[in-house]
Order: sequence, then C-alpha cells, then structure tokens
Amino acid sequence: QMHQAFKLTAESSIEHSIGDYRISVKDGRQHLHATQGKNAYKSPPYHLQFTDENDAPLTDGILTFLDIAWPDQEPRRVYMKMVGNTARARQHLLLVTGQCGHSYRNLQFYEPLMKNKTGEYIIIHPYDGDKAAPLLKDVTTTDVTDHTKCSGLMADACWDGDNNNALFGIVLRGDPNIALKAGFGQVTSGIEVLQDIAKSSVRDKITVVDCGVVIFW
Repeated sequence: QMHQAFKLTAESSIEHSIGDYRISVKDGRQHLHATQGKNAYKSPPYHLQFTDENDAPLTDGILTFLDIAWPDQEPRRVYMKMVGNTARARQHLLLVTGQCGHSYRNLQFYEPLMKNKTGEYIIIHPYDGDKAAPLLKDVTTTDVTDHTKCSGLMADACWDGDNNNALFGIVLRGDPNIALKAGFGQVTSGIEVLQDIAKSSVRDKITVVDCGVVIFW
C-alpha cells in the first residue's frame, strides 16, 4: 500500500519500473527516481499526484532525496521532508520527479551566502540554466508561514531581488533570531553533505546525479 499522499495514474502496475521511472530500495525505503527516459523532456505518460483523500493538493510530510557526487566518488544522499502544503513544495516535487520536463539532475551549487557565519545558506543552480522560471502561478502567495531559520530549512531564494522563481536554498548554519516566510521543507538526513559542499574547493565539480521521492508500501 502506498503512502496515502502519493498516487500514481498509470496504465500498468508497479514492479521494477514505471515507464521512465525507476524504483530502488535502500535502508528499507522504496525510492521513485526522477524520470530520465525518452519522455523526460516531453510529457511523461505517468502522472504522479500528491493529494489527500479528497484529492486536495497535499505535500506535508512527503520525503524527497538528492544524490550528490564529488568527482570520482560514490554519490551521497540527502533526504528532505516537505513541511506544510505549499506551492513551493509542489514545485519542488515537480522537479524532484522530473514531471515538468526538467529535474535537479546535473545541477550544481552556488557559493554559499554568509559563508562560515550564522545563517549560512546554499542555493542550487536554476533548473533551466537561466532564471529558474516559476512552474506554478501561486508560488509567492501561498508560502506565508514564519519558519525559524534553523539548520536544514529549505526556503525560497531570490534572483535579482525577485523570489518568484523555482530556486531554493538550504540553511547550513541556523540563526534563531531570523524567521523566513517561504520555508517549505527540512533536511532530515545528510545536512553534512551540504556543509561539505560549502567548504569544498571543488564545489563547481560537485553535481546532483539523481533525485526523486520516497514511497511507502
């Protein structure tokens, strides 16, 4: 039985793969990896829906992952749990599953903001190689809950002073005196991977090699 927040509209049953999606098992968890087949940059025939029992959009509690690799090293995994039912979380799910025709694969990270200081923050590169155009219309209007700027918080990121985009960053060093209104997730495992990226001298060669969502049976 799948987690109730996760539904799949498809023509076949789930076995080892679904269309262009791959399923793997690690640490007792089943992971659905972002689509990467012939439909990856078109419109995948298998539509993932994240809804509650009334088919209302639901993101709260959904667990996603990024696999991040240094040159010539095995990937290291970061798990992130969505907090609240927000447009930014839904946007993140589109990219982490590849449903929108793009994903986080092959992206790198910017130089951390406030490096080595309280409030340090690292931002992933834009999915489109440009300004990370928003994937949803309401991305700036639904995320209005204050979240303490704690280590591991996922929140919005600005481009030329504008946060109406699909960028996101992760807090590496918490600052209890600051609250962010556009937080939508929390790193639950692997924050040290991101902290190592911030300190690395080869940051421009560190890449997201895979991503996806955890499904429960």
